[in-house]
Amino acid sequence: MKLLVEIEDQLAGIAAGIMVIAFTERYFKIPYSKTLLIISLIVFFIFLILDIIYNFIDVGGQHIGWMLLGLIHSLIEMALVASLFSWLIKINIPYLTELVVPYFDNPSIVLGVGFFFVIGSLIWLVIYFTDF
Repeated sequence: MKLLVEIEDQLAGIAAGIMVIAFTERYFKIPYSKTLLIISLIVFFIFLILDIIYNFIDVGGQHIGWMLLGLIHSLIEMALVASLFSWLIKINIPYLTELVVPYFDNPSIVLGVGFFFVIGSLIWLVIYFTDF
């Protein structure tokens, strides 16, 4: 258990993904989407850190393959969240600002990141509830 339930990081991922998709304004708009996106990214980043810590605490309770896959997925999401945060508030994060942030000038890439957050979190929810 991280804070309240085991799946709270997936719920934060879905919320952050929806906010990223809303920020592109391609499918729908949410008022104050930039502010809400920054808040949701911060919350999601905190839950990603807790998820990584929990993965190492719960080593005996899961298959090593799932643990490594979850760790890699969380690290990729952390890099994307930090890159989006850097892009939104115009701060310099070494390596990410130079290598990843320029891709966010293309709205399709930002939309793809939002879908990655939502779909990735939904897949982990399915795995959690089906006891795969």
